[in-house]
Amino acid sequence: MRQLFREFLAKYPLRSLCGIFCDLFCIVLAWYGAWWLRLNLNPSPYRIAICNKALPLVFVVQSITYFLLGQHKGYWRTASIRDLANIIMVAVTGSLSITLFLFLYNRLLTEVPRSIPIIYFLLYVCFLGGTRFLYRFFSEQSLKNGGDREKVLVVGTDSSTEFLIRELTQKCSAQYALLGLLDKDGRKKGRKILGVDVIGSIENLDTYLEKFGIDKVFIASSSIKGRDIRRIVESCHKKGIPCRIMPLLRDMISGAGGKSINLLREVRPEDLLGREPISLDRDLIGDFLNNKVILVTGAAGSIGSELCRQIIRYRPKRLVALDAREEAMFFMERSFRESFQDMDFICCLANVCNRSIMEDVFNKWKPHVVFHAAAYKHVPMVEMNPVMGMKNNLLGTINVAEMANSTGVEKFIFISTDKAVNPTNIMGLSKRLGELFCLSLNCRSETAFVVTRFGNVLGSSGSVIPIFQQQLESGGPLTVTHPEITRFFMCISEACELVLQASAMGRGGEIFVLEMGEPVKIVELAKSMIRLAGFIPGKDIDIIFTGLRPGEKLYEELFYEQEKLVSTKHKKILLAKSELSVAELDETLDKVILLLQENKWHEAKELAFSLVKLEGGAQIISSPRIGRLG
Repeated sequence: MRQLFREFLAKYPLRSLCGIFCDLFCIVLAWYGAWWLRLNLNPSPYRIAICNKALPLVFVVQSITYFLLGQHKGYWRTASIRDLANIIMVAVTGSLSITLFLFLYNRLLTEVPRSIPIIYFLLYVCFLGGTRFLYRFFSEQSLKNGGDREKVLVVGTDSSTEFLIRELTQKCSAQYALLGLLDKDGRKKGRKILGVDVIGSIENLDTYLEKFGIDKVFIASSSIKGRDIRRIVESCHKKGIPCRIMPLLRDMISGAGGKSINLLREVRPEDLLGREPISLDRDLIGDFLNNKVILVTGAAGSIGSELCRQIIRYRPKRLVALDAREEAMFFMERSFRESFQDMDFICCLANVCNRSIMEDVFNKWKPHVVFHAAAYKHVPMVEMNPVMGMKNNLLGTINVAEMANSTGVEKFIFISTDKAVNPTNIMGLSKRLGELFCLSLNCRSETAFVVTRFGNVLGSSGSVIPIFQQQLESGGPLTVTHPEITRFFMCISEACELVLQASAMGRGGEIFVLEMGEPVKIVELAKSMIRLAGFIPGKDIDIIFTGLRPGEKLYEELFYEQEKLVSTKHKKILLAKSELSVAELDETLDKVILLLQENKWHEAKELAFSLVKLEGGAQIISSPRIGRLG
């Protein structure tokens, strides 16, 4: 018995029991109140006797309804409109049940005025709702008046902001004092959101920080773009005020549990890009990948490994991860075995340049879909080692693509780069030749060859962000090649999501260009990262300019001038189309490949650049699959 009592107290602590007893007392109060109001506050002893006689029935019926509908589980401090709706449901069900039972006792029903259940219903709703409102009101007031709290401003006024407001004003009101909201453009100034004033726009942030003595700034709106985030971070840093950002809902769902306010994190470099969340046609991608054998080359790289993680979500029959780097494959294999224990995951240590091994891989695993991400992609390194760069990026692509063609692979996806557009370096040249080869092969193959082209990804090996982070950890300086250099940036997860979407949409012969947003000045990115680290650019940490490296351009392009960009059903994916002479392309490509195989590097390079300049287009118009996007 004692054990049962302990379990009961563990489930319903003293505070919860007090709330339940208060709610049950409201039944008695509402019942007597209904009689007093109905009888003009002067009931006769005979009427009081009838009221008392019916009370046990009313109390039992309403209590049963109260517990069955779960009203006893509510949390008073966070009572909301949903709680009020449940209270009304409990009151309606209870009142109807009471009327029914009174009807069964015919004599008692004739002695109870018919308006009594209606008045009782109204009073019961008022008492249950009113007690909760008063409790929440006085709780918040006592928290506001007690203790030293941090003064905060919240930037954002959209739906995602409401979530944070509730957390700050309810669960965390003892720690934070929310002084107001800032709108993106000031259009909502003067309005209230959940009782909190919209006091102005982001442009006046400096004024409000000084006026109210703000301790922290929280960014809680998905509509705030990278440029505005950089401005907010700069303003906060000037005054030494910490700035936090609320992650996207999908990141919060996949994150750790606990108080939601704990999910607020430091502003990261990727937040400075202000990329919008992506909506995917997951059914289309699922139909494309589900229950199929998928091969990913370059699987241990940044793009390849993220592709593997996302592909696994769609439950393929088997995932074959291929890479030439033993150490990287070892750690990847361990990670995937722990995270995806029920997945048929194959690690294949192989080099795409070895044709005989590629034959063995394709004949053994018989993939339905191939994602070719294997490539040397660091421009200066490939520029210093042009022969290996061309052989790996072009001849490796040819090996994998021809194996896909000969073994009847359904779809081959070639991961390209913005450096393939008007290339000035060997890395871009090799990727452009890979594009052209895949488009050419598509015309004479049952396999659908699809090309996806995008810019730099944050966090990839050799990317500027990890380099800046390492330089910051070493105390600087940060090195930038040129004050005017710009680059397109995209998060790895976003790039892979769009690659999967484009791959599912493609029918063969297309080049899909991923929407990269506005190009970012590298020097501005460097300054923002210095501020994020808590330093002042040029004072605490210097930025030095080292000059453009071999093969490097001031800015990158996503498509050729002669390419016609066509929108697809996904707003972040465009289709690049232009005419291309298949016969001349095949003939010249064959010559380039032959020269490379004969180690005649200079002749191959000269012929390859002439081919790229001649064939600036991105689509072979004779492909039978063009124009029928899924």
